Amino acid sequence: MNLLTHLPWLSLLQKIEALAPGKCYLVGGAPRDLLLGRPALDLDVVIEGQAHEIARALQQKEGGQLLLHSAFLTATWFSPQGPAIDIITARRESYPQPGALPLVTPSTLQDDLARRDFSLNTLALRLADGALIDQHQAHQDLQKGLIRVLHPASFVDDPTRLYRAARYAARYGFVLEEQTQAWAQAALARVNLLSPERLRHELDLMLEEENASTALRLADEMGLLLAASPALPRGKRLAEKLLPALQARPHSPWPQSAPQPQTPLRRWLAWLLWLAQAESAALPGLQDRLALPAALTRQAAQTHSILSGLEALTGQPPSAWTLFLDRMELLAVYAAFLIRPTPSLRQYAETWRQLQPRAAANQLKSLGLPAGPRWGQILSRVRAAWLDGEVTTPAQEAELVQRLFSQGEAHDSST
Repeated sequence: MNLLTHLPWLSLLQKIEALAPGKCYLVGGAPRDLLLGRPALDLDVVIEGQAHEIARALQQKEGGQLLLHSAFLTATWFSPQGPAIDIITARRESYPQPGALPLVTPSTLQDDLARRDFSLNTLALRLADGALIDQHQAHQDLQKGLIRVLHPASFVDDPTRLYRAARYAARYGFVLEEQTQAWAQAALARVNLLSPERLRHELDLMLEEENASTALRLADEMGLLLAASPALPRGKRLAEKLLPALQARPHSPWPQSAPQPQTPLRRWLAWLLWLAQAESAALPGLQDRLALPAALTRQAAQTHSILSGLEALTGQPPSAWTLFLDRMELLAVYAAFLIRPTPSLRQYAETWRQLQPRAAANQLKSLGLPAGPRWGQILSRVRAAWLDGEVTTPAQEAELVQRLFSQGEAHDSST
């Protein structure tokens, strides 16, 4: 059976094969997922030769965009007709020190497969004829549902593989092979060697998994959350507490995107609900350890404040809710609503926050009142009157504005 025939983008791969006949292989995720009967979304082509030269020739012939990663001997081709394809020089890796990024040198397909994280990512399909190459019993591990590293130092060389193991286990319903599990436990202390950016990236990927809650639970059981930071919330109910964010499908009036470009809203919300369980005093330290965006920790602190203030606001008029919530960003209000779906939080988002006494502002202009503290006080009082039902018509608003203005005039003349 030629697994390549199941790929919708086979024609694009054949264009690469035509430039390096007999030296091109589809490796890693795509063969793995094809054998599992899943959509093959990661298209990585390893070439025994100079991938950059092939990638440039491909772009010149077929068009599209090309992104070169010289340090890792890879290129990404963005085809005009299909998905992005990574084109990779067959290579070997060495690690100058545990936890560091690897140094790579050109090599053979055999070395390229041997450098990989788990056996399930060592499969290759030769593009010339679709032959399956399995040098590390990967197909057998797939059938048994096992996640297995290739050598004892795998997690020591690259501790990010610990987090990847939890992601794969959640995604496929697999378990860690017994020896792999023992090596993983022995390597937990190596997580401290990871840079904040690499560590946060792994947690980001975990939150983007379809089964993110399962991935988090497994990571916690493996000790990976504690290893990341003792201040990071964890525990048996962690996944359950993040489910509202992972399942949320926000619609107006709630925000439709995260404040940081290229960041999925689902992941941002999951982080907010996760950090909302941490101590407020721990947020700066978590921001440093995990390279969290300042906007994220700021909104997490606001979520804390909202949740802490709900009890005192219960029973208060809409003006009190609005005065308090106007100081918060709307995503923080939404995060608090996901944690504790209080009707007044939704009411604020839908109507209260948008109510502004624009007619009153025009009236104050016509009365000759300059912008300043008194101007703001009058508009705030008029807005509160609308919110609390003291004013229900434009005529009543105009009367209130006139009265407040006159009271101020009288006070000024008496002083």
